[in-house]
Amino acid sequence: MPIKIISSRDGFRRCGMAHSKEATTHPDGKFSKKEIEILQNESMLMVEIIPAKPNGEKSGDPEKHTKEGLMKMTVPEIKVIGEKYDCQETTKEKLVDEILAAQKKEG
Repeated sequence: MPIKIISSRDGFRRCGMAHSKEATTHPDGKFSKKEIEILQNESMLMVEIIPAKPNGEKSGDPEKHTKEGLMKMTVPEIKVIGEKYDCQETTKEKLVDEILAAQKKEG
């Protein structure tokens, strides 16, 4: 999955590269699992793993998700999507329901 990284200090180095204060999205496979863990545990960096699009997603609107598609994702992946809608739930089923309700309100 792609990874978005923002450094609190421009040019801060970790895992063999300098990171920017501007959000930078790195493609899937850029970092190993161990490097991702190191990046996520680095307090100078904000790291967001961008979830893959679920199979059950509606084809007409890539930002809309279906219950079936969301349920195939992991809880951390669902939480990333839930952040867009300020979701507060912690269980998978409740997060999915909250995301779907928020999408419905948006139209």
